[in-house]
Amino acid sequence: NRDPAMLKALLLLPLLGAALVALLPNRSVDLMRHLASAVAAATMLCAILLLASFDATTADIQFFETRPWNPRVGSHLALGVDGISLPMILLATLLCFVAIFTSTSIRNGAKLYFSLLLVLESALLIVFSARDWSLFYVCWELTLIPLFFLIDR
Repeated sequence: NRDPAMLKALLLLPLLGAALVALLPNRSVDLMRHLASAVAAATMLCAILLLASFDATTADIQFFETRPWNPRVGSHLALGVDGISLPMILLATLLCFVAIFTSTSIRNGAKLYFSLLLVLESALLIVFSARDWSLFYVCWELTLIPLFFLIDR
């Protein structure tokens, strides 16, 4: 079992970035874009570092961590990466970086746009690393909220 600290950083970095973008003044559109791009690039770098330390010779779940969440129904806050979820994590971080980096025409509502993209990225990464049915379901549904507002643009 590998140290799950890199996975936690990968999952929390976009949320931190979304909060920082939300704190910026509305007139700082270029700063929002640069900050969101930097956060997405750092998240992608974390995913690449996860790939570099991933042991492909074993079929076990790596970077595994679990905490009790709702013991009455038997659910845990269980996160981990396997050989199927790792490519999905890499693709999600790449696509989010490209989506943010190429959003040069976004001017109106840029704060909401970039914050929602980063929240969506974090929710997707949790979906791909979830090892518990309830965490998977909650984060899958959580992806629908930013998608609703992003598609509505």
